[in-house]
Amino acid sequence: MDVVAAGFADQAATFADTPSQRSQVVLQAVDLDAYLAVTSGTSIAVNWPAGFTELRAPGELAGTPEAPIPALVSRLLPSGSGPLVRGDTFTVQVTSKTLTFVVVDRVATFPGIRPNAAFVVTSLDLLREANLDPAFSPSVLFVRGSGNIGPQLATLVADHSPSSTVTSRYDRYALLRQAPFVAMVTGGFRIALIVVVVYAALAIIAALALTASRRSQDLAFLRTLGLSQRQSLGLTIIEHGPPVLLALVPGVALGIWIATLLATGLGLEAFIGPNAVFSIQVEWGEIALVGLALIGLVTIAAGASTWLARRGQAVDALRLGGE
Repeated sequence: MDVVAAGFADQAATFADTPSQRSQVVLQAVDLDAYLAVTSGTSIAVNWPAGFTELRAPGELAGTPEAPIPALVSRLLPSGSGPLVRGDTFTVQVTSKTLTFVVVDRVATFPGIRPNAAFVVTSLDLLREANLDPAFSPSVLFVRGSGNIGPQLATLVADHSPSSTVTSRYDRYALLRQAPFVAMVTGGFRIALIVVVVYAALAIIAALALTASRRSQDLAFLRTLGLSQRQSLGLTIIEHGPPVLLALVPGVALGIWIATLLATGLGLEAFIGPNAVFSIQVEWGEIALVGLALIGLVTIAAGASTWLARRGQAVDALRLGGE
């Protein structure tokens, strides 16, 4: 493991910014230096707001109204909350003690916290200093390392919490891909891909077959003027290539636009849960494969058509009226 950062998380901490309010928020406390080291240089690296650095403020008598703990607060607030701004104070119950916090910044999201959640992020060190409960200890570990740290991570978690288990994100992802709905979508897309390629091949072959007689006559005329075999192939590609490209590019753009337009109406929430976040992902590799396959089919078909056309006798192709 490269870096490990300890943290504390409470998914249903009691929040109040008025005497009569009692709402729930996600409370997350992080070891600032270690947490920044874990996320720095990774795909989850965050441009921290200026107020985040103020979480390092001294915590003498931290958690009291006289010395509130600096915190980042989500833009989405719990029900019944007032319009919290920088410098406002509020309380959150941590274990069995109610602590006072002060807003240093409002942020939309924070790594590790579920979307559309009201949350409070603060310093683990200040939380340790303010909380007098001797049983208080980190409940979350943020780890950065290579893909083979599974055994080490399991040992680390077992040392802190023997009853906990470790589930790899890659194992979880593989399990999700094996789910019936995901497998059905993946299999259906691949079948559709094969059907598209076969249909395109048949359409191209049919088009070349229907024009073979006329093309043989045209090539016969041009051969009398010195047209080479390479020039014959190029002429056929130029004849059929641009229509294929003009159909491919708008077709891909139209398909992506339709998928994006219908994303919210597909009813995927019934299969993945109402709170799950999903997005339309474009598989550019498979789209490029279809495009290259289509271009390859045009090239092969044009080459075969040209070869067949040149095998005939020029005098036979030039004979008009069957005489």
